[in-house]
Amino acid sequence: MSNTTVSKRGRDSEGETPKRESKTYRMEDDITVSTQPRSLDFISEQIEVVMKNMAEMCEKQDSMRKMFEDKFDNLKRVLINNIDSKVKILHEEISKDISCERDRIDQVVNTVQGIQVKVLEMEKANHNTTAHQTPTSHNDITVVAFGVKYDDGEHIEEKATLIIKAVGDEISKNVKITGVCRQKSRNPEKPGLVKISFENTEQRNLILRNKANLKNGAFKDVFLSKAKSFEERLIEMNARSILRHLPNGPTLRVNSNGRILMRQDKEETPTVTL
Repeated sequence: MSNTTVSKRGRDSEGETPKRESKTYRMEDDITVSTQPRSLDFISEQIEVVMKNMAEMCEKQDSMRKMFEDKFDNLKRVLINNIDSKVKILHEEISKDISCERDRIDQVVNTVQGIQVKVLEMEKANHNTTAHQTPTSHNDITVVAFGVKYDDGEHIEEKATLIIKAVGDEISKNVKITGVCRQKSRNPEKPGLVKISFENTEQRNLILRNKANLKNGAFKDVFLSKAKSFEERLIEMNARSILRHLPNGPTLRVNSNGRILMRQDKEETPTVTL
């Protein structure tokens, strides 16, 4: 085995540690090992390895970014397609509902127009009927005279004038008769009632307020009342029928205003005919 030479480290006079010197070991197979730092080539290789790894990482990051972008784009397309389909379905449903409501509105409009046409026709017919009506057809200006005797060939207008004068001379001067007619009686034993109309409601009411004056003259058997509609006469007849079947019915009466009052002695109530 060959000898090995080792260099000893000494201290200088100032006590500083001297730099390490390179050592060389002599082996039996004459191989020399150097303890010098690694060469620059090795460092360059390591840097290249690091750069290569970094490049691979960048490529992987780019690949991942592209993958996520593709997934987001795909998700966006799916969401947009779903929203578009939902909006389309909703639009179709709304359009259908609007169409149904439009049809209903058209039906209502047609119905209203039909009603308007009928109302106009009724108003026109009523106007034509009113134009051909006589003054005695208006109940608000007409009185009804019960108990007016019937004579063959009578002049009913003259009788009506005498009846109004019998209410009072001064009163008769303030009213004007516009129409007179006698209704056909359903009872052969009783004369038909006589309807007398005036210019307005005030004249009619003036006659009715003073009708009691007839009891003191030639027309004491004549009773005056305001003209009534068919419904009013029907209610009055029903009320009289009810009174007749009550225990104290004979002591009660229905006046011209439809009120039920106590009957006075020797008071007679005219028969109302429909």
